[in-house]
Amino acid sequence: MHHEFKESADLTKMVVGHELWLGQTRKEGDQREVSLLFGHNMCTDGVLNPARVKPLIYRPDGSTIQPTMSSESDRQRLRFPFAGDGCYTAIVDLVPIVVSQNSEGYHIGPKFQFKNDGWAKTPMTEDGDWMFLAKHRDPTKKVNEEFDMTNFVTTLVMEVQ
Repeated sequence: MHHEFKESADLTKMVVGHELWLGQTRKEGDQREVSLLFGHNMCTDGVLNPARVKPLIYRPDGSTIQPTMSSESDRQRLRFPFAGDGCYTAIVDLVPIVVSQNSEGYHIGPKFQFKNDGWAKTPMTEDGDWMFLAKHRDPTKKVNEEFDMTNFVTTLVMEVQ
């Protein structure tokens, strides 16, 4: 596995069918806990990198609590204060990462961080003005409901004698 992906190995596992789910709850005084598990077919397979997890608890009144998180060998524990009866809803999402690819392979981060200037070799068969048009379409730079991608266009003009 490429060294940059070791930090986000959970992402590569999810691509081949790993998922996360909430499990066992516990009461401890005025605190409540819920387990966050990660694995395949509801069988745990290690723990998620805590930096990749974004948990949130909704209280019965609709306000939110940011739970504390601790890691164990096969799960994370989300802990939050209990403030009275009612339905508490735990939501857990993964912090998104951007994976880019260029001729050197895959990288974690947006494309602009990994420059890979292209090369073109064109024989100049005649004297005169030559114009080269380069286009790059990037569907990741879109704005929903406005446009589907961003097009970058540049022109190089030269005179050959």
